[in-house]
Amino acid sequence: MQRVRFLMNIVFVFGATSLLANQPSWNGWNGDLVHRGGSFTSLFAGHAGIFHCFDEHGCGIIGSILHIMPGFDEDGKALRQHNMSGVFDIKPLRENAFNPDNRPFYGSVRHPNIKSKLSLMSRLHDQISFYYKNGTTYDFDHRNQLGKRTANGYFEFDCVGFTEKVMEYLGYNPTPDDQQEGFGWPLSVYEQRDSRYLNRVMN
Repeated sequence: MQRVRFLMNIVFVFGATSLLANQPSWNGWNGDLVHRGGSFTSLFAGHAGIFHCFDEHGCGIIGSILHIMPGFDEDGKALRQHNMSGVFDIKPLRENAFNPDNRPFYGSVRHPNIKSKLSLMSRLHDQISFYYKNGTTYDFDHRNQLGKRTANGYFEFDCVGFTEKVMEYLGYNPTPDDQQEGFGWPLSVYEQRDSRYLNRVMN
């Protein structure tokens, strides 16, 4: 808890001014899923993350996107946190979502059974902290995209598998199970983004 709150304080100090200058800010809820395009056009290309914030004010002004990224596997730190001021306030999102290469922003979606912006805060924090503590690696071949503990003790995910797994743990299934297994495997960013189980809350 202390680690995440420390990171959130850094977000506030360096990010609030930028966010206020780029109004309107995104009034996200804990558990909102966000998606962007990939570096090339493909059914599977793209990226997914999950929104987390700590209080009513913070959900509208600051917050963070948690997502699995390649390039940090050796020390088990594939789970990354980006603050909204540089990545997820509306203006930067529309111009260069997740920042690199002006990739398109696909908006955010929310499960209709989530009752309020803070209802998942504590349980989401606990689950994220569990993965921070135990370590994460990126699943490049997407065989274990929903998370499998590897020989070194880390959990292996791809980006959309991570958001799917966390939400399922919290009791909200973002996509039909047949998109994650059998002929539906692997689950793609586009399938989660367009899932009939979710409501679009920002385009």
